[in-house]
Amino acid sequence: MDRDEIDEYVQRCQQLIEASPQMDEENTKVKLIQPFLELLGWDLYSTEVALEYTIPMASGSTHVDYALLVGDSPVVFVEAKPVRSTLTDSEVQQLRSYMRQELDVDWGILTNGKSFEVLTKNHRGNGGEEVSVAQFNLDDLSDNPGVLELLTKESIRSGKSDEVAEQVAETNRAIRHLQENEDSVTKAVSEAVEKEVGELTIDLEEQSREFTQNLVSVLREQRHFVSDEPLSKPDKAARASGDKNETTHSTETPEDSISPVPDVSDFKTDTDKRFYKRLKNKSDSQPAVYRRLIRNEGKVSRPRFDELAEKEGFNPGGGGHNASLLVLERVTDEIERRGRGDDQVLVWVGEN
Repeated sequence: MDRDEIDEYVQRCQQLIEASPQMDEENTKVKLIQPFLELLGWDLYSTEVALEYTIPMASGSTHVDYALLVGDSPVVFVEAKPVRSTLTDSEVQQLRSYMRQELDVDWGILTNGKSFEVLTKNHRGNGGEEVSVAQFNLDDLSDNPGVLELLTKESIRSGKSDEVAEQVAETNRAIRHLQENEDSVTKAVSEAVEKEVGELTIDLEEQSREFTQNLVSVLREQRHFVSDEPLSKPDKAARASGDKNETTHSTETPEDSISPVPDVSDFKTDTDKRFYKRLKNKSDSQPAVYRRLIRNEGKVSRPRFDELAEKEGFNPGGGGHNASLLVLERVTDEIERRGRGDDQVLVWVGEN
């Protein structure tokens, strides 16, 4: 898959969305979603893509917007929503119910052309239960195009997608266990170190907790969908001899584009210092992911944000949850929290 092709797709879709933010479902399908399927290698004008595919249900029948087929069997269902809408849990459940009716359909994509959620059947651990393995936005594809390798026709047909999904499912389980049992894991690590080396002058519990939290960050980095082969890029010599006005692609990600380290007086606690360091140095750390989520949403209610954070594998009840928001609010000054409790709204005020 060509990197320039992906960038061109993203830029074209961004322009269409900016020009028509209230685009209805039919226009979303034709202008945003069908080009996405073509980008993945599926031929819309062949028998491998069926529109309005009929699904038998207990109460009759229904239709899914697109079925992607290998041979005569559907293997991927794609459910489309208008770009003006926000993807909801009920729509995810709807797609799950569709996938449940077809034994050969191991993959599902829910999208409004701007946001994407990818489901797969976990045959190993949950008896074929449909689980979410990826959520990403259109803007993310420029920085992490490897996620598309999970969904290409070649990967689906070869079984490579299944291998990646199984690895992601195992990693997700490990992340959930570490987050749900952070206190007990921290205690076990602390006791193991103390047993080996004896008492230390440092705060061993704090260091053990940070080790546990960093392990989650490492697992989340490992979970990224990155193809075995690097995405093709134009030859450097050809690029140098080409049009001088041609756009070059910076390797810098939004998470790298953070202002210089603030003066030490800006840090309120040692936790602020640790989480700022993670924000600056780890693009997949908890504060960096929160930064991306809020920036992409622009403005999001606290309950909705907590839901998004949980989908990303973080624990909204954990200490790192509020610490990450504090760093974004007080240290980098990129978000504002308005209101209290469930009425609170998180607003992105940093640079886009």
